[in-house]
Amino acid sequence: MKKYLSVTLMALSISIYSIPTKAADPCQPVLCMWGLVATGSVQDGCSGSVNNYFSQISFKHGKFSASRTEKKRRGWLTNNCPSASPAYVDKIQNKFGRLRFF
Repeated sequence: MKKYLSVTLMALSISIYSIPTKAADPCQPVLCMWGLVATGSVQDGCSGSVNNYFSQISFKHGKFSASRTEKKRRGWLTNNCPSASPAYVDKIQNKFGRLRFF
């Protein structure tokens, strides 16, 4: 009985520790974009999040709309990470919110 219990506890502890490595951090886009604001370069492991941010683009009458793009990107950042500091989101948006390309 003790052997069965110890094997079960070991398997359970291994599965618990492996869960966080598989889960994606919902605040990664905010962190990656903040790294881009602070350093001016894309950090390791952040290219996907940065590309996703810059793929949030809005058009009006077939032309790029900077104001709508800024609103869309702000919403995308705050929806991905509701706990993100509004000050950081504002700084990200002030620097990159209206850009068509990076």
